[in-house]
Amino acid sequence: MWPCACSKIENYPSAVTDLGQSYTITKIHVFNRLDCCPGRLHDLVVYIGDDINSLALVARRTEPVGATYTFDFDEGVRGRYVKLQIEANEFLTICELEVFGCNQKVSNK
Repeated sequence: MWPCACSKIENYPSAVTDLGQSYTITKIHVFNRLDCCPGRLHDLVVYIGDDINSLALVARRTEPVGATYTFDFDEGVRGRYVKLQIEANEFLTICELEVFGCNQKVSNK
C-alpha cells in the first residue's frame, strides 16, 4: 500500500486540509516521497484562511522541497483551511502534512 496522496498530472494541482476550526498556525511541515521523484514537489505555495473561497497566500517555495520542508510563520497565521498548490503542470504528491499552532481566542473588538 502506498502511503502518499498523489494527483494526476495537471495544471496547478492542489490539496486542501480542513482543520475543523480556526487556529493560529505557526508552522507547516510537508513530507515528500522518499523512494523517488523528490523534484516533483516544487513551486509550492501555501494558502491559509477561514473562508475556503478566499484563502490568503502566506508562503512560496520555488525550489524542490526535497524529503521534507518546514514553512515557519513567526507571527502565526489564522485559519481553518490549509491549501497546498503547485504552480506548474505537475503531479502533487504529499506523504504527510503536519500543521502546528495554537487555538487562541479571537476578539471581536
